Amino acid sequence: MSRLLSAGFSRLWKNKLFWGEMIFMFALGVWFAIAGYQMVQTRHMQANLDYILNGYPMIIGFICAFFCGVFGGTEYSDGTIRNKLIAGHTRCSVYLSSLVVHGAEVFLCFLSFLLAGFGLGIPLLGGFLMDGKTVVIMLVGSMVTMLAYAAIFTLISMLCQSRTTGISVCLILFCIMFFSAMYIEQRLEEPEVFEGYTYTADSGEMERVDAEPNPNYLRGTKRKVYEFLDEFLPCCQMYQYMMIDVSHARRMVLYSFSIMIVVTAAGIFVFRKKDVK
Repeated sequence: MSRLLSAGFSRLWKNKLFWGEMIFMFALGVWFAIAGYQMVQTRHMQANLDYILNGYPMIIGFICAFFCGVFGGTEYSDGTIRNKLIAGHTRCSVYLSSLVVHGAEVFLCFLSFLLAGFGLGIPLLGGFLMDGKTVVIMLVGSMVTMLAYAAIFTLISMLCQSRTTGISVCLILFCIMFFSAMYIEQRLEEPEVFEGYTYTADSGEMERVDAEPNPNYLRGTKRKVYEFLDEFLPCCQMYQYMMIDVSHARRMVLYSFSIMIVVTAAGIFVFRKKDVK
């Protein structure tokens, strides 16, 4: 296992896509720090380091999906996985070593963003508005969600021998999860009641519209299902972290660990039976 990890990280340090994503996330952190400072200077809006933390949650899943699809697919196309098996490494260790490298990649990209965002944001914006406990919960929780992302996209990249297919499936799955998260959040944010209001009619008289129930408001079992998905799906979790909502962080962390364990176990089971060409 140690030799596999050593070889995997050696390939990672030489990989141009990895360094490209690192630079992109670093630049994104710089951009958020500067954008926050400009909000303060030109619009006289309040901004602090909380604003920086809005920058990474929704993009980091795409970064992970694209890297896993390319990096894992290259191992197949270059014959690396076949050579590892011929050298006597078990399929379980090959799979787990790939998972570790993929998880390390997304974690390093995350650190690159924080290094730039905090390094420039602290002198420009000052400290956090929210308390330290919330910051820690958000950062730790989002890191666990990143591991769930890595597990999902490692499964795809290790089971798709075609690099093109692997990349496509990873990106399509991420897009499905992303837009599903947006839809779920939109439905859950529907107000239960449309508030009443008063307006001036064409005749000049004041008219009153009474409050009425919102037909799009989710109720009963359907709402419970949506709330479960809102805490379970990685993209939904990242949306909540982006909104600095850590009220359900404990359950979201448990769900992410569950995803990681179940997906990894399923991936190893299928990979052990897979005919590697």
